[in-house]
Amino acid sequence: MSQHPLAQTARELEKRHPKLFSQGKKALSFEEAMKRTKEKHAEIIKRLEDN
Repeated sequence: MSQHPLAQTARELEKRHPKLFSQGKKALSFEEAMKRTKEKHAEIIKRLEDN
């Protein structure tokens, strides 16, 4: 059984550029990224909303 071409390409990329895949961090969903951004910049966002 042959492998899916996309999965095969991802494995080849990982072999060629291990640093890109070695962070061990789970990818964030868009919602989680927005939540973190809002938390980090809450003061600035509040000022902008007040103006």
